[in-house]
Amino acid sequence: MKNDVAGYPHPVVNQAKCIDCGACEQICPVLNCPDGDDYSECYAAWADDQTRSISSSGGIFSVLAETIFENKGIVAGAELIKDKNQFFVEHSIISDVNQIYRLRGSKYIQSRTKQIYQSVKNELEKGKIVLFSGTPCQIAAIKKYTDKKYDRLYTVEVLCKGFLSETMLNDYIEESLQLDHLQTIEFRNKERGWRSDQFTAITDAGKQHKTYPDSAFEHAYHSNSALRHSCYHCQFSGKKRQADISLGDFWGIEWFDQSWNDQKGTSLVLCNTKKGKELLDLSKRKIQRIQAVPIHFAEINRLHEDLEGEERRERFDSIRKEYGFSKASHIVSSEKYDIGLVGPWSVENYGSNLSYFALYSLLTSWGYSVLMIERPESSAWKPNNKPKLFISNPYPQYALSRFFRNKFEMTELNEKCDQFIVGSDQLFFHELYRSFDDYASLSFIFDNKKKIAMAASVGRDGFEGSDYQRDKLSIELGRFHAVSVREKSAIDLFKNTFGISAEWVLDPVFLCEKSAYIQLIKKVEPLLNREYIAAYILDPSEAKKKIILSIAQQKQMPIVLLTDAAMDWVDTNDSIINVSVKNNETWLRVIYDSAFVITDSFHGTCFSIIFEKQFLSLLNRGRGESRFYSLLDEIKCSKQLIIAEELHKCLDVAIPIIDYCAVNQTMEKLVEVSKDWLKRSLDDSYSKRISDTDIIRKDISQLDKEIHQNTDRSLNSEKWLENVDKDLRTTQESVVATQAWLGNVDKDLRTTQESVAAIQAWLGKVDQDLRTTQDEITAIQQNMYNLSHDMNSISLSAEKNQQDISTTQQWLNNTHERVNSLEQRFLAYEERINQLEQVNKTKLKLYRKKKQLTSRK
Repeated sequence: MKNDVAGYPHPVVNQAKCIDCGACEQICPVLNCPDGDDYSECYAAWADDQTRSISSSGGIFSVLAETIFENKGIVAGAELIKDKNQFFVEHSIISDVNQIYRLRGSKYIQSRTKQIYQSVKNELEKGKIVLFSGTPCQIAAIKKYTDKKYDRLYTVEVLCKGFLSETMLNDYIEESLQLDHLQTIEFRNKERGWRSDQFTAITDAGKQHKTYPDSAFEHAYHSNSALRHSCYHCQFSGKKRQADISLGDFWGIEWFDQSWNDQKGTSLVLCNTKKGKELLDLSKRKIQRIQAVPIHFAEINRLHEDLEGEERRERFDSIRKEYGFSKASHIVSSEKYDIGLVGPWSVENYGSNLSYFALYSLLTSWGYSVLMIERPESSAWKPNNKPKLFISNPYPQYALSRFFRNKFEMTELNEKCDQFIVGSDQLFFHELYRSFDDYASLSFIFDNKKKIAMAASVGRDGFEGSDYQRDKLSIELGRFHAVSVREKSAIDLFKNTFGISAEWVLDPVFLCEKSAYIQLIKKVEPLLNREYIAAYILDPSEAKKKIILSIAQQKQMPIVLLTDAAMDWVDTNDSIINVSVKNNETWLRVIYDSAFVITDSFHGTCFSIIFEKQFLSLLNRGRGESRFYSLLDEIKCSKQLIIAEELHKCLDVAIPIIDYCAVNQTMEKLVEVSKDWLKRSLDDSYSKRISDTDIIRKDISQLDKEIHQNTDRSLNSEKWLENVDKDLRTTQESVVATQAWLGNVDKDLRTTQESVAAIQAWLGKVDQDLRTTQDEITAIQQNMYNLSHDMNSISLSAEKNQQDISTTQQWLNNTHERVNSLEQRFLAYEERINQLEQVNKTKLKLYRKKKQLTSRK
């Protein structure tokens, strides 16, 4: 095994010794997961109070271990060990009740298993009863390792959500505790009640408690910021459980019954197999209190394979080397960022996508941590769950904020970011402003946070929204620390319409290093291996088409036609190559590889300049003129801007050649000025208190959160009640079916009673016949006796009465035949009586069963 940079062990194959037998792969529980069992019975349970006081939850593990010891067994489990001021957890075997303390209690780091699986198998081979405890993956491992099912092996798993590495634990102790004479530590301590977030250090001088706010270790563990990568998607933590019994803290038990939460700890017990139920039943005499609980009350525990937080682990890894474990833990678990970048980074628009990509790249290159904040789900135009137009997400997952239901919920962001920047690309155009639920105004951000508008754009020469929108926006923009605009005409617009002083800056796409775009372009292959004209047209028209075809004819080049990502426009002209572009990388590549660009798009114009292309801009009045003039006038390229509807009548007008030496010199100065404005705005000192409005917004946000939570609970309760109602209907159907069956049974019993009565009458007659036959047999036997006596007398005078003897002998023979016949008849009657008595017994049993069923009913 070899530890990775985070301290987690991984198997490494010694190629020099490996014989490629495949045994390691065959025995691996991840590659060959054993079949699990659905948990069937759920309980809340307490051991005695003394055991609970020294246990993490309800003390049931100790009770199960005691039962094993009473049956001459052994117990294997995880033990915390200190060696040379380093702490680690290792699996050990204990053999008597006085050693249970070694395995008792929670341990939030991965244990060393060493030779434990082999040791357990050896004990099983000796006939020992073994209780093996561990995490779900370790239970799967012991079951796979022992190969066959041992009746004497009992397995108990903790309901594990994951663990940290021992390296992280020891880094935390060294960085944050700095205690002399540290004896041991406790991951859970009940001196302040039953809770999961109290780390305790025990020294010669006493105990030092570290709760969640003060403990970087608790932050890292409970926020899922630094768990092992495999823990976030664990196949052993789903509904198919590997262990006989699953144990955990029964968090939320008060929702079932308040009396169960006495702050001393309650165990959640899941019996997954018959063996588990047998072990629990054997242990019940040691359990102080136990009660079956519907499983849905336990689902606050990890009873599912996927766990959120993996994106935080990515961020944790990225900053741990720089800040160390403790500081990285606090930053990541509290989700603290320097800047919240507000804008529709996932929208289906090339220019908008690349504007936010550019801003993110610029800010992170300056060393800021940036959180990308999308519009709320209450928007008319919904956000996407990822940057839809990128081939692969250009942002680390941790840099993307979760989606919020509405702006009230977004007040949570005040706890995450120190300052906020709202981005560019017409966010203040009244239609987009409304469609994005007015979130560009940052009304959900409190006044004690710095708010900056970077290259704000209305997209038109005047604000076309309602008076309410104008007045509301005026108030909200008045709370901004600094405002810059993308169009020069917007300086007067913001002053006259909103009463806000603003400065002009370049569109953010110019502030990003060109190399960042080149890296995106490299993700796709060139479209053509010859020169071509890139025509990026947002709003097709016949006039624009004539201009494009005319220029293509002049330059003797084919046309690669691009349209907006949200639409498809296909032209059938032979000179036009239609390209269905659905990602930013290909869009950039088409412009980058082209020999000439024709576009009615502002950002198409921007990237023509960035990639130093000769271009022609077709003024798009429907999407705003001022932004074109603001940019092209500054770099002395206004002659590249034409009105298609006017030019298509005289298509022989020469297109000016752009001198990019001069353009680049001008652009460098403008870029520097724009960056300087943003850097100054970020670095300016800022000190304000939250306003009365902010307090009201926060209260509304809390109320909205409570309403949402209560709604969720109500929905969960309704779902539970639906299940209960379904179960009741099923039970009622079973009762009806049972009643029908009982009716049939009652009918059968009545028929049986009638049959019994008939049989009894017949038996009476048979009994009379038997008595008559018996009398006849008795008379015959008496006659036989008399005849025998006469034969003796005749024998004495044989000589004298020889003829009489012969006659008598014949009569005796006949009589014997008669007797034999009667005896056969008698035996037949006896056999029939036995059969009838057996039938009678059967009918009597049916009669008694009827009485029992009737009493149950």
